[in-house]
Amino acid sequence: MRKILHSFNMVEIVLAIGVVAIGVTGVMALLPPALNANRDVAADAFVAEAASKVSALQQRHPQRRPGLPLLQKRPPRSQHC
Repeated sequence: MRKILHSFNMVEIVLAIGVVAIGVTGVMALLPPALNANRDVAADAFVAEAASKVSALQQRHPQRRPGLPLLQKRPPRSQHC
């Protein structure tokens, strides 16, 4: 009984490397937009959390407006000549 050896030929190996290269290139092309989207979502979450904290502070202390100095009531200035 003879053993039959099946091996890959050079064309099959080159085609397999080509398919893997195309797949890796496709994944690498998707990385920059995914990283940008991740950064944008993190920034939006930070802004939403900050706005939520400012809103909670404003509801607890309606006369004080932390973070908004232009809207705070200022005492009248004395007229010194």
